[in-house]
Order: sequence, then structure tokens, then C-alpha cells
Amino acid sequence: MHNTNSQYNLPEIGKKLVYKANRAGVEEHCPDPSVRKTIEMDLSLIDHYDKLLSEVELYITRSAKTQAVQTFARLQSVPGGGQILALVI
Repeated sequence: MHNTNSQYNLPEIGKKLVYKANRAGVEEHCPDPSVRKTIEMDLSLIDHYDKLLSEVELYITRSAKTQAVQTFARLQSVPGGGQILALVI
């Protein structure tokens, strides 16, 4: 969305769109109806992907906790590493 915003030389959105609360009203930032529709679709996809990623992350975490308990715990204890990095490794 920031890329689309830049392509149309619109003012900066000024929000981190990674947070769902900051996505409200972003489509109104675009005066062109076609661009606004594109942004609405992008927001809808992001909301859907957020849900899917949460489900997959929960599934993988549960699997790691049951199949490799000690390894998963050790990887999480490494400074700078967390749950996601432990799952990736």
C-alpha cells in the first residue's frame, strides 16, 4: 500500500500498517476510485492472511512443543532468538 501510495504521488500515510488498528480509513487516502478499490482489496487480503498465519503459527508451535520439546525450549533460550526464530530453525 505504501508502494501504491508512492506511485500516485500521494502524501505519506504516516502509520505503520502492520497494526490492524492503523489500517482503518487508509483507502480514503486515495482520491481515485480505482486505486481506492485496489487498496480495499489489499486490506481484505492482509486481514485474511493475518488470520491464516496465526492459525499456521499456532499449529506449528503446538507440533514443535510435542515433537521436539527440549530442542524448541533450547532454541528459544538463545539471546536474540524467540519463538518464531526457534520454529524456523
